[in-house]
Amino acid sequence: MFAIGGGYDSTPFPGWATNTSNTPATAWASNMDAFLGDLASYGIQRITPTPIVREDWSGSDRIVPCPDGLSVGVHGCTVIPPAGTPAILGTGNRPIRFVPWSPYGYVHGALCGIIAGTSACAGEDGMEDGTFANNAYYQAAPNPYFTGGGAGKWGGWPKFLNVMDKIFEITAAKGLQLGDVDLMNEMSVYRVTAQGRFIYDNTTNVDVLKEIQDRLANRGFARGLATYSMQMERPSVITSPLTYCVSPFGTWGAEDPGQLPQLSSLGAALVGKPFGYPPT
Repeated sequence: MFAIGGGYDSTPFPGWATNTSNTPATAWASNMDAFLGDLASYGIQRITPTPIVREDWSGSDRIVPCPDGLSVGVHGCTVIPPAGTPAILGTGNRPIRFVPWSPYGYVHGALCGIIAGTSACAGEDGMEDGTFANNAYYQAAPNPYFTGGGAGKWGGWPKFLNVMDKIFEITAAKGLQLGDVDLMNEMSVYRVTAQGRFIYDNTTNVDVLKEIQDRLANRGFARGLATYSMQMERPSVITSPLTYCVSPFGTWGAEDPGQLPQLSSLGAALVGKPFGYPPT
């Protein structure tokens, strides 16, 4: 695993707020080269690159837009938007904060109930926007600091795509193989449909999975190595005699078991079918 935004000393884009380059830092690339070279020298043959992209682990650069009347530092606010900019609210009128490398935000509990009309959501601090809301893939607030260029903007998907491509380049140069490429660890589009933007980002119309697959192929690797791991979910009770439940997603027809909803929902998202938490 490696962080995208500086977490755990992984800094592919230091100074991103003022340095708008989409090329991974030379020092970071050199360290990754040395690390993968060490693995190869010890006889390791296969690796699974796993970028950390979610707030808790990926880095500490949180952006909390200050609503009208609040100054930086109050209730965790970090930036003052241009005059007249409305407060950014996520699903269910929850105040949202952002990390620059994510296409959606996270609940900022300190502003719950402070901004007029917001819900009492302080206990949901840090939850991904739209958790448990099936329409969050469409309704979660777009991250205004993720898209666009210039100071204070992440610049969209090129940074993520380029850092993955650099790892593929080094992997091939060291003679290593890829077991797979886990583009989001413990993804759960079953409960957080906004995570589907790491498959296809509907806010920027970028087919993230295809872009990664293209880069794998360009480096001599199989396109099918790009995947997403998921959280485990299985029945807590085993019936006797055993019964078979058909998945409501129907991704793989009769072979799609309802007992594995996380896997089934992810499969639906990957082939463009409805995903999320099925109605009961």
